[in-house]
Amino acid sequence: MSAVESGWVHAEISDAAYKYQCDIESGEMPIVGMNCFRAEDEVLPIELFSSPETLKVQKEKLRRIRKERDSRKVQKSLEAIARCCERDENLMELIVGEVKNLITEGEISRTLKRVYGVWEPPLF
Repeated sequence: MSAVESGWVHAEISDAAYKYQCDIESGEMPIVGMNCFRAEDEVLPIELFSSPETLKVQKEKLRRIRKERDSRKVQKSLEAIARCCERDENLMELIVGEVKNLITEGEISRTLKRVYGVWEPPLF
């Protein structure tokens, strides 16, 4: 049985990530600005959309963009991204070019998930 099929690889990666995070949190692994040598006046974390009004404004902007954009161009852009995925080509340049058609980050993500699927770690 292979190391991947048995779950050994996933367990090793998971264990290493856990140890690394514990080392950061305990201070054993110093990270400047995170767990040592922090600025005295630094305030963390920064919350986004903490105001219901900010969220409302952003949702309205998104609604307006979706209403005013050319839906045919959006569809063609998303189809081009899907084709690029299927051909296993570099997506970055294409996506950067296609955002001019006002496709959203969510639409791009859904297209990538539709083509590639979502990786689920195996349960052991």
